[in-house]
Amino acid sequence: MANVTRKDVTDLLLAFKRRKQITFTELADKLGRNKVWTTAAILGQHPMSETEATTVLRELDMNEKSITNLDDVKRILMECPLRGNYPWPPSDPTLYRLYEITQIYGPSIKAVAHELCGDGIISGINCKIDVNKQLVDGDDWVEIKILGKFLRYPNE
Repeated sequence: MANVTRKDVTDLLLAFKRRKQITFTELADKLGRNKVWTTAAILGQHPMSETEATTVLRELDMNEKSITNLDDVKRILMECPLRGNYPWPPSDPTLYRLYEITQIYGPSIKAVAHELCGDGIISGINCKIDVNKQLVDGDDWVEIKILGKFLRYPNE
């Protein structure tokens, strides 16, 4: 793999993940990380530490025998990524619905956050995110939890 790109690494990780039949949650447990953070890191949105990169490669059975340029793959996993590099607005139905939710409820969330905390922003960097499945009246529902640090503007 000459001139390995982040996309190449993501595609490779996902192919090995499918082959190994391991879940993002199982990988997260091996890393001691949140499943959403781990998935984002594998998809190229967060850098991994050297230990995390080594663990992911090991858990996916990626080694010098299975792929060439293993060092390049590991190095790319540890690089600071270009975040949010997806088309906008999103065309994937699930991503678009999340976009739609923020269009509809974003102003209300902002207004309530300001009433509760004052003038500032909800951090997308200092936040904790989790996704879980819930059964409601016999149907699968998805619960998304976001706990974002409130960053006050300095004029308060």
